[in-house]
Amino acid sequence: MNILTIRGRLLASTLLASVAVVGVAATLAVPTLAVAQDYTSGNLTGSVENEKGAPIAGANVTVRSSQGATRTTTTDANGRYQINALAVGPYEAKITAPDYNGLDAQQVSVAAGGSSFAFTLTQGAVSELVVTGVRKVRDFARTDTGLTVEVQELAERIPVGRSIANVALLTPGVSRPDATINAGSRRNQTTLVVSGTSAAESVYYINGLNVTDMRNLLGYADLPFDAISSIDVKTGGYQAEFGRATGGVVNMVTRSGSNEWHGGATLTYAPESLRTHTPQAFTAGGASVPGATLYNDIASLETLDSSVYLSGPVLKDRLFFFGIYNARSTKEYLPMASQGLSGDNLFTGVQEYRKTQSPRWLAKFDLNITDTQRLEATLFSDKSNTDESFFNRDVRRGITGQGLGYVEKAGGFNQIYKYTGAFTDWFTLSALYGETKSSQEDAGPLVGTPRVRDRRTSTTLFMTPANTTIPLQPVGEDVRKTYRVDADFYLRDMLGDHHFRIGYDKEELHSSDLHGYNGGYYLDILHRAVPGTTLPVQDFAVRTVLGSGGQFDAEQTAIYAQDSWDLTPDLTLQLGVRLDQYDYRNRDGLSYIKVDDQYAPRLGFTWDPRGEGRDKVYGSFGRYYLPIATNTSIRAVSGEDFHQEFRAVSVNANGSLVVDANGVPVLGERLRPDAILARPIAPAPGEISAQNIKPMYEEEFILGYDHEFAGGPLDGWRGGARYINRNLASTIEDTDLGRGGAIERYCIRTHNPLCQPSGSGSDSSNDLFTGHYVLLNPGKSADLMLDLAHGPGGPNLAPVTLTAQDLRLPEAKRKYQALEFTFERPFDGLWMVQGSYVLARSKGNYEGAVKSDIGQTDTSLTQDFDAYFLADGADGYLPNDRRHTFKLFGAYQITEQLRIGGNFYAQSGRPYGCIGFNEEDPSAGATPSAWRCIRGGQSVLTPRGSQGRTGWVTNTDVNLTYDIIQEREGFGSVSAAVDVFNLFNERNVTRVVEQGETSSLPGTPVLSYGKPRSYQSPRSVRFTLRYSF
Repeated sequence: MNILTIRGRLLASTLLASVAVVGVAATLAVPTLAVAQDYTSGNLTGSVENEKGAPIAGANVTVRSSQGATRTTTTDANGRYQINALAVGPYEAKITAPDYNGLDAQQVSVAAGGSSFAFTLTQGAVSELVVTGVRKVRDFARTDTGLTVEVQELAERIPVGRSIANVALLTPGVSRPDATINAGSRRNQTTLVVSGTSAAESVYYINGLNVTDMRNLLGYADLPFDAISSIDVKTGGYQAEFGRATGGVVNMVTRSGSNEWHGGATLTYAPESLRTHTPQAFTAGGASVPGATLYNDIASLETLDSSVYLSGPVLKDRLFFFGIYNARSTKEYLPMASQGLSGDNLFTGVQEYRKTQSPRWLAKFDLNITDTQRLEATLFSDKSNTDESFFNRDVRRGITGQGLGYVEKAGGFNQIYKYTGAFTDWFTLSALYGETKSSQEDAGPLVGTPRVRDRRTSTTLFMTPANTTIPLQPVGEDVRKTYRVDADFYLRDMLGDHHFRIGYDKEELHSSDLHGYNGGYYLDILHRAVPGTTLPVQDFAVRTVLGSGGQFDAEQTAIYAQDSWDLTPDLTLQLGVRLDQYDYRNRDGLSYIKVDDQYAPRLGFTWDPRGEGRDKVYGSFGRYYLPIATNTSIRAVSGEDFHQEFRAVSVNANGSLVVDANGVPVLGERLRPDAILARPIAPAPGEISAQNIKPMYEEEFILGYDHEFAGGPLDGWRGGARYINRNLASTIEDTDLGRGGAIERYCIRTHNPLCQPSGSGSDSSNDLFTGHYVLLNPGKSADLMLDLAHGPGGPNLAPVTLTAQDLRLPEAKRKYQALEFTFERPFDGLWMVQGSYVLARSKGNYEGAVKSDIGQTDTSLTQDFDAYFLADGADGYLPNDRRHTFKLFGAYQITEQLRIGGNFYAQSGRPYGCIGFNEEDPSAGATPSAWRCIRGGQSVLTPRGSQGRTGWVTNTDVNLTYDIIQEREGFGSVSAAVDVFNLFNERNVTRVVEQGETSSLPGTPVLSYGKPRSYQSPRSVRFTLRYSF
């Protein structure tokens, strides 16, 4: 074969390498029996046919992995074959049949969950290159939606950030949350919003192990980017083996070793000098400060990422390893927030500097006990240390002083062990044990020092070395132990063919915690009227206290069964059910919330209306449950002390404050009752959770159609359309029994003699339970055990049923509807393109487990239902309502050594409202949390999403890759790339200041309301150098 043109050489090289497998990816309607999806293994299925499309019975199909394992099967009367429980990765296939020319060294690949290929055998003379010998077949029976990516191939073609989230964001229906939500991730990761859910509702797996952050469900155990083989993002329609998520599933498989030695190194560098800056932004300010300016122009970011890896055989055909070490370094100055909007306070503030070191590594071992029995071990560490320093800064004069800093520790050591065995053609078994650890520890001088500010004048003075206040954790670690077993049964000719998959898993969770503000409290000295009193203007102190801790355990279990039933060659039914249970215990080891009736049907169908394998009509119905985070135990049952004191101070004759030996102002009497945000009393189990509580769950319905084109200019292109309907059916949230008057209404209604009525000369029952939060289902009654005479922790607990009328809480509502349109032209050696358009709407009164409106990441403990009046005006378009989203990415091979890639998205803006105080709220000293704002001097209702939307966000990334040295035997290959992110340096606003009333100053508007709070990431440049052999 003599091919002269560049285009021809490129196409031929691809065909020779893959025999048109991946590039053409044609489809054929054959029952796959592979739809039940193992996390790290897959079934190879398909058919063998002649040139006229007739099935060939009795053909031998033999596959050999890159690790030397060989498996053989024979086609049935319909020409179908199936090889179960194969390791994910590349294989060579050999097909023979009497009276036909055989096929040898056919390149196929097995993905997690399975892959299908159709082989065509010919009779007579064999041509020089048989390009019709094999073609990939669509997994006809799958009903799940999303995107599967071969990560290393994709990263060499298109510009994408070197993280799991950046790859997942290519998926239709997946978006970024607000930056304030990402900030709640301990590992500083980008989290994901999937199909209208909040960022804390998806689950993440690595080699079959759940690695989701269990403390607040934000983030996950991380991997060196070059260690990832594939990422499978499921946005809906997933089956019964996947659970513990109301959002999506992100399933990652790591690379493995083979019989050939491979290795390489990657170096990436993104310099600050080539990074632009976004314009000034604004915040709502702090207590008694009606706004602040964010100086983005003095922020900076520089990253350096290097990795080296090696893989190969320890014992040929039996034992293999893959090892990688990845050093990540990030240096970042965050934007400085001013102390106010006028005078010196406009130009002065505190700027934070972060230096993160993440020496990550992974080791993967594979042992082929026999060709049908194998063991896997995955060990990896994602530990990171972030040194955080705080500087006093004046934008006119630079850094003027340095405060105390601390070290934030995150991540930990993780281990996964898995066995997979194919005992017969009809039975396979797998078992897994895994353990994840994640540090939640903070250390350093800031931990023990409170921030004290004198804010009596327009110039803020720091009175201690601490110039910031943040919740810190001197003690903290999360440990998850997982046990899992799955069995697959393949039965034929029983009213069709069946793939039964059953499984059981158990997760043991442990969280340790000791947290509070640095120094245990922070202090602000003010000169004004004391909020909530009639006292005259005076000097006084606001002392805000936070502290709690303990050891907390939980257990989660699940069993499931799934039948993939090929009723006919063109119709497959999915019949599945999952039962989840969980039990969370307080620091004394007593169960405080136990839910054991989480039945989740997973039903679906696929139908090929023409029987040609190029059309698929499909639909699914699923119910998905979300467990609670261990942060719920830490915050709700530890007896957290969280309150504000309003105290008198003494002043010297010269106007200075009277201080103690540490320079902290001496505090006098309380000027008003404390604002109780949480009581420091560890409640009994029946006091904290309604005994009739139901779990959080969502129901989903999907109907879709996919088509693959054959012949003509669109040959090999794929397109699809689907309708998605998701409806939140129940949620778990916390409410304050006293703040909203629920106890008072109960006492009036029941005339319970144990009640202490208001005005009785002592604390009323309602006063006693102000600041006491319980977990319940909003809009439903709550069966509790309370001591109405003595308050939380009292000795005389008795049954109390608070009706929905007592609580006055509405039911949580969230409805997401979307139309998704997708298209794809697979890479053929020359070019590829893939894209989607999503038209969506998300509406209700509850975003989900976290709350973007105020950046709250207390998963399932948001302020939404703390009191009934906070729900006034809450119904509207939710923060994750993105009406229009376009995504487009692709690559083009310019020459044999030079290629270009692009990645574009455009998304319409998010809605916003106005947040202020409700006049019914007794917590006047707290942060505004109601959908009300000051208009014309009056507090008026401003419903969620009613005040406008941010503008569109558009972003274009491009890259150029040059193969300096192409693959050369005995040396390998070298390539260099440059990626430009946000090529046109667009500066679109992603969020505005939504708080319209000033903290601690009811009736005072926030001057920065409606102004930009954050922007899309500015233009940056990344250089990459790769070597591989």
